[in-house]
Parts: sequence; structure tokens; C-alpha cells
Amino acid sequence: MTFTLRSITHTDLPFMREMLYQSIFADPPLPRSILETPEFRHYIADWGRPHDAGFIVLNADANPIGATWIRLFTHDDSGFGYVDDDTPEVSTLAVVLEWCRKGIGMALMQSLLSHADLRYAQVSLSCDPHNPAMHLYRRLGFVYHGINGGSHTLVRRRRSNGE
Repeated sequence: MTFTLRSITHTDLPFMREMLYQSIFADPPLPRSILETPEFRHYIADWGRPHDAGFIVLNADANPIGATWIRLFTHDDSGFGYVDDDTPEVSTLAVVLEWCRKGIGMALMQSLLSHADLRYAQVSLSCDPHNPAMHLYRRLGFVYHGINGGSHTLVRRRRSNGE
């Protein structure tokens, strides 16, 4: 299986929006209009701010098949996994359904965390405890930090080169 990983650009905004929607773990699924609410809109609004960073995976045909990104939030405009103003939140990790369980999510997260480890003491995220992605996050070193609604806030501390 061949795929390419690259940094997110402004041209990826429509795909980011789709991946943001796909990353919402809810049963039954929430309507797409949820992306228009302030709680979700701020995950991609004004993309390209100084601390925004993320990656897109392309398949062999150069079609996007997955994405992940981090963003810094403030106490007054916090995300679901907000910890503090210095901790970026993993805003989304999503892979197109037919490409799931092929190691793409792990590759995306490893790249994102390597990027974050050079810049931040820790990163956070929000995950429903029943979401299968919770296993991936635990393998990557995320630990329970708190609860926000029905979701857990997880934190992963920076890794040094030897870890």
C-alpha cells in the first residue's frame, strides 16, 4: 500500500471539513449542520494561524484519505479537549472509511506528535471513551486528564529523542 503524507494547506479546507465531520463520534450521527456551530466551526476557521499544523494523507492516486491537525485555543474560545492556552489540541484525526485499519491513523498521529514534540510540552485531545480510537491514543502515550461532557480529555507529554 502506497500513501504520501504532506502538510495541510489552504486548498485542503473542504477535505478538512469532511474529516472534522467524520471524526465526530455520535450514535446516531449528528447532522452536518453541527459544523456551523461555534463549537465546531473554530476547529478550521481562519486556518493558517501561527500555531496551526497538520497533515493530510494521499493515496497512490493523490486523493486525500485522512487528516489530522493541532490548534491552540484560549480559555475564552476553547475546544472540547482544552487544557490551557499553551497546550494545542489534536482537533481531528480521521481516515476515509475504506482506508481504516491500514495504519494510516497511526502514521498521521506519529507525524503530528513528532511535529508537536519540537514545539510544545504537551498536546491534548477529546475522545468519547467508547470510540475505538481511544486504543490508538493510549498506545501513543495519551493519559486521562479530565472529563468534558461525556468525553474524556487526554494529554500526552512531549517525548525526548530517546523515548
